[in-house]
Amino acid sequence: MFDLQNIIDSHLILKDENEIEHRVHFSKWMIKRIGQKQQVAMRESENGGILLGCIQGNDLMVTFSTNAYKNDKRKRFEFIRYDENHLKVWKAIVKRTKGKTGYLGEWHTHPEKNPTPSKIDKTEWEKVEK
Repeated sequence: MFDLQNIIDSHLILKDENEIEHRVHFSKWMIKRIGQKQQVAMRESENGGILLGCIQGNDLMVTFSTNAYKNDKRKRFEFIRYDENHLKVWKAIVKRTKGKTGYLGEWHTHPEKNPTPSKIDKTEWEKVEK
């Protein structure tokens, strides 16, 4: 069950291959964290990490994320997750929540006013869709 006190109602709705709608919710903590990690200046390197949370029925609740660590590859137009700390955090969260929280996906910023998906982004989405 979601902790309703900490949910920000979301207007983000995804449809699966069967046209079933899935609402994506973010914890208040996640909204604050995402805001802190935005690329403010166009010259900044991309940031990224993994998204953790849970699935309940047709709803996804994003409750935690990691950010770039020292060994990740960060450039202005590229983020590649290499650092093992992402995995360590993931395992710790799963243990702390007794398996109720798991991996939901990846995230990264784009240094654009109106971000557009890269070729790599589209390729990764196609992998997930299969």
